[in-house]
Amino acid sequence: MPPVQGNRIDDVIIMAPNSSDPIMERKHSDKNRVPQNGHIPNGAIHLVEITPWPSGTPIQKSSFLCTMKRIIVFLVSLLFFSTLLLLGGDSARVQFHSDLSPKVVRSPVGCYLKTADRQGYFALMEDEELEKRGCERRFPQAVISGTKKGGTTTLKYFLSYHPDVAMATKEMKFFNSNYKKGMDWYKENMPYSTETQVTIEKTPGYFVGHAIPERINSFLPDTKIIIIMRDPVKRAISDFVHMTSKINCRDENKDSRHCARLENKEEYKRSVNDTRTRVNASKEAVVKSLESHEGRQYEIHKTFQESVLFPNGTVKSHNLLIDKGMYIRHLQYWFKTYQPDRMLLLDGETFITDPGPTLIKVEEFLGIRHYFTKDHFYFDEEKHFFCLKKPFRNCMSDSKGRDHPDVSDDVIAKLREFYRPYNEELAKHFNMTTLWSS
Repeated sequence: MPPVQGNRIDDVIIMAPNSSDPIMERKHSDKNRVPQNGHIPNGAIHLVEITPWPSGTPIQKSSFLCTMKRIIVFLVSLLFFSTLLLLGGDSARVQFHSDLSPKVVRSPVGCYLKTADRQGYFALMEDEELEKRGCERRFPQAVISGTKKGGTTTLKYFLSYHPDVAMATKEMKFFNSNYKKGMDWYKENMPYSTETQVTIEKTPGYFVGHAIPERINSFLPDTKIIIIMRDPVKRAISDFVHMTSKINCRDENKDSRHCARLENKEEYKRSVNDTRTRVNASKEAVVKSLESHEGRQYEIHKTFQESVLFPNGTVKSHNLLIDKGMYIRHLQYWFKTYQPDRMLLLDGETFITDPGPTLIKVEEFLGIRHYFTKDHFYFDEEKHFFCLKKPFRNCMSDSKGRDHPDVSDDVIAKLREFYRPYNEELAKHFNMTTLWSS
């Protein structure tokens, strides 16, 4: 670097190396003297090399300007994160994620801007736009009430991108666990929606609560019910993997991102007893269980076989792993309350192999426009399930599609034989013939 000429810093001059022509000049009033050897004392303005410019040529710039820029960036960042904290109290209004950036694609859906970075991240539009669109919180016109591990999360995921749907981002669990909080609480936790949108909430735990159909109908008499079911044997195995992951989070890996999402789940709060890792509910959870599941509870052991079969080979029908797949047993309570035109039964096995036709059935049932086509989806070879291609490429989280344990053919055969009469009744009474119902 050539020495600084002169003995006073009255100007800040940016010069290209090996050139006597200044690139940029800026006046400055610092009166510190510079010795002839070019070394600048502490407190004076230092000349530093910055990013190559122009055309890759390094230049020199005052550190005073760099310091000012850093201060400005810090203040802007502080203002931004303060705004996030202020908005963070309203979970239905904005959900932020650390990966969100200005370059993320945003697509307007109803009252929100849907982002392409991850599943379920919405940003509420500005107040002026909300008023223009007639956005407000509304009670749901449809409820996805089951079944757990039957495809409800995938159904919710795809429907959340439909322009005529406003989907609640979390399971409300209102009619089984949060009922005493009141209808005002329920409505305040619904998403904003326009008058032309259908508000939907998903809580799979509703399905096995025999008092819940009447409870929903008494408060929401015009609401429609959607129930998606899959092969009960596959459902039981998937549920076992799901529950085991919760237990492992508690015992081994609580700090992981996946475990953090499970922190407030009801099943996650259950304690793990004895060497067989059996899940027993706490006193409070037992009360909730008695209300929603009539005394049935999960029993999870180290292996799937130990969890669903007694040592003599008898199926543990009291275990919710098994009970939740006895669909006809639970459906009878729903059809005592709801007429067939207010209920839609879906085959989860068909849905996961080809989501388009199932989503068309849902559109027709809800009376909304046909939006989804085969061009909206693509099959992810690595994750082994369908993802979204339109309005932008997006896929569900890695927690979906977990590896399943090896289960012996004998155990599978025993469970299929156990479920056979229940599946036959389902096909007979509800005209629902599937590959797994025979």
